[in-house]
Amino acid sequence: MAWHIFVITGSSLSVGLLGLAELLPQLFISLFAGAAADSMDRKRIMRWAQWASFLNGLALSAWALLGDLPLLAIYVFASIGASFDA
Repeated sequence: MAWHIFVITGSSLSVGLLGLAELLPQLFISLFAGAAADSMDRKRIMRWAQWASFLNGLALSAWALLGDLPLLAIYVFASIGASFDA
């Protein structure tokens, strides 16, 4: 995604904002995800997270193929994907 943002905008600041959009959800969700992983079935959590990440990528790909993908949408999809990776 970083290369796509750089091609669209030509700005390294926009690429840096992508990193921030991916980092913030991981910082906040990882604390709660760690507690949930300790109290729930880990295989079930991983299965759910993998499916959610797959659907997020599928939606991002479909939107990119159907038309012009706005920069804000890329940031939102990156944040959602990062939250599933936490």
